[in-house]
Amino acid sequence: MPNTPHPMDVLYQSMTPTHMVPVRGEFEPLSEPGQRFLVAKDGLWMEVKTPWLYLCYPLAQQTAVDIPCGALEPSIDFHYGSPPVYLLQRFQHASKDANQHPISAWISWNELTGFRYYELQRDTAADDVAFTDPVLGEGETVAFVLTSRGVGSVSATDNDQIRQQSGVYMAGLFGRCDRSDPEYRYTLHAQGLQLEMGDVFSMLAH
Repeated sequence: MPNTPHPMDVLYQSMTPTHMVPVRGEFEPLSEPGQRFLVAKDGLWMEVKTPWLYLCYPLAQQTAVDIPCGALEPSIDFHYGSPPVYLLQRFQHASKDANQHPISAWISWNELTGFRYYELQRDTAADDVAFTDPVLGEGETVAFVLTSRGVGSVSATDNDQIRQQSGVYMAGLFGRCDRSDPEYRYTLHAQGLQLEMGDVFSMLAH
């Protein structure tokens, strides 16, 4: 007798399905917000769609086995158009004013109203530096998570200040904010995947 699938496995696979990329037929990207894994000719890919972003990117590539699936190319699209430079500059100025004190902010996106800036409040009950997440309004999703390390430096592997367990967002990390030339680093986070801006710009150039 066939085994009955566990209800939790059915739930997980319905929330994040796996799709085989057709060899002859046309590949149809996600049309609604969601996430799925794609089995392509060269391995496993992830596809993510939010109200402001579309991303298709490889997770594990290989050439040893001939997988009977179609090929994919890395793809990214920001639905909101140009980034909110004036709000990013607002946070940069706030970081400089705060000097050695760490601060954090979110920039949300709403298809009807556009961008909105949230200054995060420090969680005084926490032992370390922590901030209280704001409550977003209806139709809002987080687009940017911004964090200042004060006078601390920003290293190429410093992700603790900007990484969340899940979600899709652009992360900005600022350091040495007491100087005239502060450091900054932007990365794209998508359900645990982290892309440096060089990889993002490379996809946008295609």
